[in-house]
Amino acid sequence: MMMKRFGTGTLLPAAILAATPLAAQEASRLTLSDYDAIADLSSTAMSPDGTRIAFIVSHVDKAADARRGDVAVVSSKGGEPHRLRPCELPV
Repeated sequence: MMMKRFGTGTLLPAAILAATPLAAQEASRLTLSDYDAIADLSSTAMSPDGTRIAFIVSHVDKAADARRGDVAVVSSKGGEPHRLRPCELPV
């Protein structure tokens, strides 16, 4: 499936932030543990027909001291992303 590439992590993070309720956006200090718990979205690409967006979701696996990632797809109209498979991430 050919996908149209967007800039790394540009579309989805902005959409997620915009959908976050204001009450959940209260100011607090970010700790290293908080940072490790944040999933990183990258390598966004849209399907040729414009109905789906694919991206990579990565996170820190503290137990393995490694980064893990999954390829995921979501409808361009919104909804829950579906994780398709694990992927290799650079160190």
